[in-house]
Amino acid sequence: MRIWQDEEGAALVELLISIAVVALLAAGATGLTLTTIQTEKRVSTAAATMQERMTGVTLFQQLVRAARPVQAGGRLLFSGTENTLTMVVRSPFQALPPGDYDAALSVRDDEPAVLMLTLSSRSDLGIVIERPLVSGVRSLAYYGTPVGQRDASWHDTWNHPLTGPDQVMLRLAESERFASPVLLIVQGRGS
Repeated sequence: MRIWQDEEGAALVELLISIAVVALLAAGATGLTLTTIQTEKRVSTAAATMQERMTGVTLFQQLVRAARPVQAGGRLLFSGTENTLTMVVRSPFQALPPGDYDAALSVRDDEPAVLMLTLSSRSDLGIVIERPLVSGVRSLAYYGTPVGQRDASWHDTWNHPLTGPDQVMLRLAESERFASPVLLIVQGRGS
C-alpha cells in the first residue's frame, strides 16, 4: 500500500498564479504612481502660474496707487485706454534710484495676452526696464468723474490732466477656474 506524502514546494500552476497576481499589483501601483506624478506636476504648474499672476497684480496695484502729479505745473500725467496706461510714479522698486519714472502698462497681444510694464527714468540716469506683469489680460477700464461731468462712471479711456480715476479695473481673461472674466479693481489716486 502506498502512503500519501505531502509534497514540498509549489506546483507550476500555483507559481504561475502567484506571478500573475504580483504582475497585476505592480501594474496597478505603476499606474497609480504615474497618475500621482502627473497630478503633482499640474498642481505645481498651476500654483507657480497663480503666484506669478499675484506678484504681477500686486505690482500693478502699487503702480496705480503711486501715480503722482508732476511737480512742474502739478498736472497728473495719467492717461489710459483699453490697452495702455501711462503715468508718472515714484521709484516703485527699492533697487532703483529714487526719483520719478514714466510707467507704461500695455496689453501685448500674445497668446495669452500679457500686461507689459515699461519703466523709464525721468532723470538723466537712462534706466529703462521692461518686463511682463500679468498674463491672461483682456483690457483696462477707469472709474471716476472726468472734468465737466457730474457723475462717476466706468470709461474705456481716461485722459483728464487735472484728475486721475478713482479706480482702475484690470479685466483678466476667462480661465479654466472661472467661468466669467476676473476683474481686479484698484483704488486710484483720484485728484
